[in-house]
Amino acid sequence: MISFNEFVDRGLDNINYPVVGIRNEIFISELEQNFGLNFTLSICFCYLVVNKGMKDQEIKEKMKRTLASKAHDYSSSSDRYSNFRSSNQYATRFLNKDNHPTYVEYPNTKEFNYISIDNRMSLLILLGTKVSRLKELLLSNKQAKNEPIEDSIIDFMNYRLLLEGFINGHQ
Repeated sequence: MISFNEFVDRGLDNINYPVVGIRNEIFISELEQNFGLNFTLSICFCYLVVNKGMKDQEIKEKMKRTLASKAHDYSSSSDRYSNFRSSNQYATRFLNKDNHPTYVEYPNTKEFNYISIDNRMSLLILLGTKVSRLKELLLSNKQAKNEPIEDSIIDFMNYRLLLEGFINGHQ
């Protein structure tokens, strides 16, 4: 099995995209409806190249730097997903009355005896959060105050790579 870094390199090397402008509405619509790895990365690359003036290599290098620095800050060196596992355990304890004293009653929890959060769910929530942020900023023409739109798109692409890596067993 190849390493996660090799997986990222291969994924980034296989990106093909049309060099055409993408309206904000179309970009957001595609992110909300299509989660295929190559399609998602391609449309993000296209948006960053055409709409934001970034270069292919600049995007790839920024993605890799961001992945490396966040892995350093958030996870153990032997398990790229350790931060997600830890967060998942916390959320699972919080959501299950028998395991956590600060249990909060949510309407949908009555149907289940036990709710478990896994890495896929965590990453999908993070992807959804990035799409929601991008949608709010791009469709309302707001100026970003916290982080540039380009960084949110890079984060989205990295979370998508992490999800694919997790699904395929890459550490």
